[in-house]
Amino acid sequence: ASGEQPEKISMAAAATVLIAAVPVFVTQFYLLPLAVDFPSMAVALAPLTLTCAFIIAQPTIGPLGLLAAVYFAFTSNIDNVMTYDAASFLNTSFAILLGIAVAMVLFATFFPEAPAYASRRFRRQVFVHLGDIISAKSYTPALHRYQIALCEQLGTTLTRVKNEPKIAAACFA
Repeated sequence: ASGEQPEKISMAAAATVLIAAVPVFVTQFYLLPLAVDFPSMAVALAPLTLTCAFIIAQPTIGPLGLLAAVYFAFTSNIDNVMTYDAASFLNTSFAILLGIAVAMVLFATFFPEAPAYASRRFRRQVFVHLGDIISAKSYTPALHRYQIALCEQLGTTLTRVKNEPKIAAACFA
């Protein structure tokens, strides 16, 4: 939610889960049952984990590779005694997709990417931090925290309203 365009990031997460479902399913139900010891398990897990590691190393899509690796770890539930239940896998995958869809709707509803919303949020944060200064017992540390928070919030707001010079100037003022 703190990044730019959280609904688009949620859509990318849902697409990642859909795309990763096939290799995760193959790894879990076709390769892992063949593993009888540690070296064979390492070989069975290598294609998926190395692919995820390669994707993680890419700066622009790295978080999606991490999501795929976490998705595999969550749905496979590797244990000493494995249970291979395809229905459970599909139910878990569907629940993850449903959760991402709910998050996407909530981001679009409550955190719209409109410059006016970003400006109002910045003003509210300024008032919150000013209230923290007023209620602080020691003035100097509170002022320092306010300055840091103001700069961080201003930087975030200015990047979100960069196409609206009037709103950016108002926030900066």
